[in-house]
Amino acid sequence: MQARRITRFHHSPFSEAAFRRLDPEVQPHWNRWLRANTPVRDRVFRTTRITLRAYRDQGMLAGGTIMGDRVVTDEFCGLGSAHSLYHRIESYITSHYDAYLQAASARRPLGFIMTIYRRRLTSSFHAIRCSLDRRRGVLDDRRAMAELLDADDEAVLEGADWDDDPEGRGTTVADDLAAEIDELDRFIADLDALPPDEPKMSLLGELLAQSFADGHRTVVVFTQYADTLRYVRDRLVPVYGAQLVCYYGGRGERWSPESRQWAPIPKEEAKELFRRGDDVRIMLGTDSMSEGLNLQTCARVINFDLPWNFMRVEQRIGRVDRIGGQPKVEVTNLFYSGTVEDDIYRRIRDRLDWFTTVVGNAQPVLAATESVFEQAAMDQIDTAAAVDRLMAAADRAEQSPIKLADLDAVPKHDTELQPAMTLSDLQDALLGIRWCRDRLTPHPDFSDAWLLTLDGASPHAVTFNPARSQDTPNISLLTWGSPLLNRLLDLAESA
Repeated sequence: MQARRITRFHHSPFSEAAFRRLDPEVQPHWNRWLRANTPVRDRVFRTTRITLRAYRDQGMLAGGTIMGDRVVTDEFCGLGSAHSLYHRIESYITSHYDAYLQAASARRPLGFIMTIYRRRLTSSFHAIRCSLDRRRGVLDDRRAMAELLDADDEAVLEGADWDDDPEGRGTTVADDLAAEIDELDRFIADLDALPPDEPKMSLLGELLAQSFADGHRTVVVFTQYADTLRYVRDRLVPVYGAQLVCYYGGRGERWSPESRQWAPIPKEEAKELFRRGDDVRIMLGTDSMSEGLNLQTCARVINFDLPWNFMRVEQRIGRVDRIGGQPKVEVTNLFYSGTVEDDIYRRIRDRLDWFTTVVGNAQPVLAATESVFEQAAMDQIDTAAAVDRLMAAADRAEQSPIKLADLDAVPKHDTELQPAMTLSDLQDALLGIRWCRDRLTPHPDFSDAWLLTLDGASPHAVTFNPARSQDTPNISLLTWGSPLLNRLLDLAESA
């Protein structure tokens, strides 16, 4: 009876409540059936590293294809002379956040702006100074609330629709407004009195020097905010000068020793200079650089700050840690000790291993970190509760009957599957096409290799034999998806 219910499930489904009433002994059979028959399997193809390693082992990828190992370390430093000021500003942010959330709904969006200040406080002292200075100007001039944010802030809040009423107009008592402006003036003055190199900046300088001493040609430094980026680059210029390039806000910039200022350069030029690694050795970028940018010639990433949404951190690392990139990618995350972020991260990093191996089933937890960090940073929950929520999310992902791994592109079969066309068949098919045959000349030294001539360029040594490609590195494997085969077929089709 139970077997019939399972095999006929796609014709006669039943409710979730009915699933919960299933006999525990029967549930594993349901799970296997659902994994095998989920319609998503036919529509989603995941090219994971597990998949690609299987392809490589089967000879479908060149034997030398690199899928690098990732080494992630965390560096924690004290707040130094800014310890008291940091916590004063933190208290200021939290108190206004609470007041806005308890006020009329028209003022609640201001609470979200306070979460931006809290994120910036952990990024750099310069970033929070810029925000507090901007806030002071808006309050003093009674300008529109939207002017409290810059482009980076709006990106974090994903374009929320802000009320255009100025903060405080008609709602803030004049004495309260004057008191807050006075408090902001004190914050700004105290921030200006701090040493020019904040503790994380000093640590970054040491890490860069050590990276180059260890043999890295180039280093990528990420931050959330252009304000932090401008602070970091100006502190690094005396040491690295024109070896620095910036990538943020959809543009590139490079230091000009002649004009003694930052000169705009095209994005493509910034990327190419860094990829070559001859004249430019450090690229500073915001999270706009973590989208659609291939930096696989680099093997060193330093996160000057970490977004609360850890998927963004994974995207940053993914710009460097790419298939065919470097055999080992080193990543360092910088934290201030004694902060909420530090407390949560230390409690969970050993359990989840975050950016080293957090893939597959646990990966959705990365995106869940944002709301948890926000609630903890704004004193809505304590750090213990925040950790419990993240652990519970990881456990749910791990215990889910249908996991991301079930959609992997390398399914298991009882018998070995045979390809519809082997590489030997591919060779015969290409040699059967006169246009292709005319461009394949037998190799003078190897009977199982060819010289492929395309576009009048120098011949490429190719083979259809994976063993030959592995034994002779300068001979490329001509297989499905390889650039040379794609080019050959494109030219043949247009001929």
